[in-house]
Amino acid sequence: YVSLGYFEREDLMSVIAHLRSTDVVSTIALWGRSMGAATALMYGDRDTSIACMILDSSFTDLTLLAEERVEKGKDQGFSAPNFVVSFAIRCIQSSVKRQ
Repeated sequence: YVSLGYFEREDLMSVIAHLRSTDVVSTIALWGRSMGAATALMYGDRDTSIACMILDSSFTDLTLLAEERVEKGKDQGFSAPNFVVSFAIRCIQSSVKRQ
């Protein structure tokens, strides 16, 4: 399952811990796009030793992201009432928190 970066930051923490344990890497920078950028942001908040982050097209708000995707879908003939989108977002957030 995908947690939109929330639990993926734990995966990133493991990768960085491995890199640091090798004594081959001295400086670490993160590059992420979309969910990868959100993951890097959430991890970078915890680890101030990250030298640099290159972030492309991160999302900052799940609700806004979903609403933008629905608007884009309207251009392709898909539509959903706002209350359906809000309900779906609450379900996704609840599912991520339970995982």
